[in-house]
Amino acid sequence: MKRFLSLFAILVAIIAVSCDDDVVPVKEFHDTDKQIFLENGRMVDATTKFTQQQLENALLRCQWKRDYAFYYDKEKAGPASEIHYWDSDVYYVFKEDGTAQFIVPYTSNDIINYRYNVQGRVITLVGESQTYVMRVVALDTNRLVVDTDIDSGDRPANYDAATVKCRIIFRPRNL
Repeated sequence: MKRFLSLFAILVAIIAVSCDDDVVPVKEFHDTDKQIFLENGRMVDATTKFTQQQLENALLRCQWKRDYAFYYDKEKAGPASEIHYWDSDVYYVFKEDGTAQFIVPYTSNDIINYRYNVQGRVITLVGESQTYVMRVVALDTNRLVVDTDIDSGDRPANYDAATVKCRIIFRPRNL
């Protein structure tokens, strides 16, 4: 009986030690019903529940200027300063006829024309040479927050290639 108990104790110890190697899941960044994450994982209050009609009305209400953007993946949200090629002076003008303009004022008012479509929370911009898809995360009177995929050539090296996204914060340019 002693031998049996000794073997049983050893078996229990082996099982307990082998269970210590289980992978603990990484806490992913998640928006909630009332909050979203911004740069460096900072959580802020935001309106995340809105209708397609509210989104369409907001797009037409004003011009939307890019404020800043940052990368994130399943493990981290980066700083706004990490994206160097974004210029906050550029803005979008959405029109009722389904067209949109991307205006770059510092290059003698360069204008890029798009057709756009809103489906639920997704804005699709189709241009002559490129298509952009933006999933709207939050919509407030003073902010429009969207997520976009990143082209393989633009992916930052220190983020997980399978889950990296770019979050862009737009502000109303005029009301």
